[in-house]
Amino acid sequence: MTPLGMILLQVQIQLPQHNPTAIVAVLIALAIATIFFVINSRRGAQRARPSGESQKFTRGRFRRAAHARGLNQVQTRTLENLALKYRPTAPMSVFASNQVLDIVLSKAISEVKTQTQSDSIKEAHINTIYRIKQTIEHSSGSGQSVQSTSQIRTGQEITITAQGSRYATRVTGRLRNVLTAEIPLDDTGNQVRWPKWTPVEVFFARSGGKGFAFQSKVVGYSTLKGVNSILLQHSNSVSAAAQRKYRRKELDRPAYFYAVQIMTVGTGRNAKRQAVPQTKGALGTMLDVSAGGCAVKTTFPLPKNSLIKLEFETDKRRQVTVYGKVKSVRKAEPMGGFMHIMFTRISGKNLNRINSYVYEIG
Repeated sequence: MTPLGMILLQVQIQLPQHNPTAIVAVLIALAIATIFFVINSRRGAQRARPSGESQKFTRGRFRRAAHARGLNQVQTRTLENLALKYRPTAPMSVFASNQVLDIVLSKAISEVKTQTQSDSIKEAHINTIYRIKQTIEHSSGSGQSVQSTSQIRTGQEITITAQGSRYATRVTGRLRNVLTAEIPLDDTGNQVRWPKWTPVEVFFARSGGKGFAFQSKVVGYSTLKGVNSILLQHSNSVSAAAQRKYRRKELDRPAYFYAVQIMTVGTGRNAKRQAVPQTKGALGTMLDVSAGGCAVKTTFPLPKNSLIKLEFETDKRRQVTVYGKVKSVRKAEPMGGFMHIMFTRISGKNLNRINSYVYEIG
């Protein structure tokens, strides 16, 4: 029996039969008890709803939430329309759940692709949708903090730099005194094993692009749950690295690159400067990629500040061509180096292909 039913039963038993004043007092008490019961029931129902769905939707509340996450006016109106279309009963949930946001944006991208507009207009719409994802993710990642390697989760992708070379791998476990990671492989598929106590630098990034780095040493090697792992000293001095504006994703695919020269074409008033790629290119390995740039390992890196043209594939054999600038070069052993490249010119179609690969939506 509910609490309200118990109250009614008690009143029925104890209600005075010949005292009007007492009857009125009892009825007032019953009304107050009923009001409290209804209010508490509603509060309990609100607490039981998922975060984001308990908020009543108003356009003002939605736009304030969007503004707090860094969305501009166009992005806010776009997300508002999408949330009302695909989450009509809980539009505010796009701010509370990354999964809900991804579902809404994925549906929107699929719908745009079926429209009869020109390709350039469709690519512009899709790019706006990806920018919404990037902006919200960047905002939500700004408050993350890691002080110790004991906070790094299993499966986290990391990059180990030692003796001038950089290798991508993933964390396999956290033991009491060491952090374990899968032994990285070189370009020929062989394990890279450094001597014990070799100093290393480890970098990793959380969702939203916030990066962290720490210094460690190689403690040894072991096999954990069938995975050949390197053992790294734990560290309580994890520092925040420069926050990436765009999420990066490991790629590990061939990339062809060409040096670009700025040449003057034409004469007089018709003269104009034009970027002209060299006809002879070189082969490298695209290590990771984002909407803003990439990292390429090659035997013949271009010098810092060189202009470059890149050709590579993401997934599903999607060809991508971009122009960029070499921001830095780090030496690799025994030869070659790593080029860190900032994209300077990219079509909407190629940008969306990169975003589709990185965010796995659309």
